Amino acid sequence: MTTITLYDNTHLTGNHVVIDKDTPDLAGENFAEKAQSLEVNGDPWIAFTRKHYLGDFSVFESGKHNTIRLRNSFFSVRKTGPLKDPEITVYEDVNYQGKHQKLTSGVPSLCSIGMSRISSYKTHSGVWILYETVNYNNQMEVVPVAGDNVQDITKLTNKHILSLKPLEDCDLSNLNNIVS
Repeated sequence: MTTITLYDNTHLTGNHVVIDKDTPDLAGENFAEKAQSLEVNGDPWIAFTRKHYLGDFSVFESGKHNTIRLRNSFFSVRKTGPLKDPEITVYEDVNYQGKHQKLTSGVPSLCSIGMSRISSYKTHSGVWILYETVNYNNQMEVVPVAGDNVQDITKLTNKHILSLKPLEDCDLSNLNNIVS
């Protein structure tokens, strides 16, 4: 089973909570803004600085993380599938209609693939980061799970996705998750 254990002190000490499912609000676990270290068993987890998987995020792979960046700032956590071989199908219109494209790599501008916007999507594998503007600016959502499908993005926000990219293993080092 894939789990994340959050600790309220560094070096995996102090009070802790073991989580085995996506948790949109850590207040329900009495652990919002408390994590200072953590341990991941199984697939990676993403920790967010806002409720409902929004805000800045850090990705944590399996292992012990004695000290973490963004200590005392996590409000939600979500497990992912494997990060390798990302694939997503994006649609210009809601309900998986209109022009569509299967993607396996980042697209800094939808114009480059002949699309003007994304209004719905189906995730097949990997973790995807969706952006409101071109060139990967104004992160809107992190899509961490295969099968995480959205029929109408406009129900979540009044904006459309204009660029997206997968979060692959090579990106983890750029996130600087772990403080030595």
